[in-house]
Amino acid sequence: MARVSIRGDNRLLDTSSPMIASLLLSVILTASTLPVTNEKAWESLSFPEVPANKVVFTTDELQIEVRRSASVLLHFFETTQSVKKLRITGKVEGSLKGVSVEKAESPADSLLRVGLIEPGQRKMNPLQRIAAPQWLEDLETRVLEHARGIASIRCYHLLPDRRSIGPMRDHPMTSLLREKNHAAPDAEGNFELLIERDAPIPMIGLWLLADGDDTDSEFVVTIQSIEVTNS
Repeated sequence: MARVSIRGDNRLLDTSSPMIASLLLSVILTASTLPVTNEKAWESLSFPEVPANKVVFTTDELQIEVRRSASVLLHFFETTQSVKKLRITGKVEGSLKGVSVEKAESPADSLLRVGLIEPGQRKMNPLQRIAAPQWLEDLETRVLEHARGIASIRCYHLLPDRRSIGPMRDHPMTSLLREKNHAAPDAEGNFELLIERDAPIPMIGLWLLADGDDTDSEFVVTIQSIEVTNS
């Protein structure tokens, strides 16, 4: 790393120093915490004929109660963010039934699916909207309030068994979604879901889905913090 001069000072700042480089990086990268306790900062999205999760906002955390149910929470940023890293911490109580440990398999249900919503030009035409499931039509309507369209949603799954962790892949049902079995809780149910990108991606919002409807599962996901690091 080169040395740079500071305006108004003839001395050189040695940016090859690890300490100085770290300080400069902390200036370039800024982290923000999403309001997990503010109900007004989140929108709900449900699926027809599927019971919705019970969502509880407390003074300290966000709780998603799954009782053979499924629904999505959406948070949209005021402006498009360039996201380098996303970190979610929390705890799971209860269990998810019948989940395969096959890395290449799309799970029927997941403890948590964290989706990075990327803006783009994709938008359904009238015929596609007629054929699309209601939840997808509702999702696009929400997205179009914040962007011209959508590129994709990259989903990172929290599953019970670390053996199921595998590479990113296309969703078998829709080209809109890409998914990755990404993390698992520890023996006590505590988890850290950490998403780090080599290069930042544009992001207009976040999607949180906990689902137990297909496997008749019952569990509670408590989200303690969501931290976004921008570049």
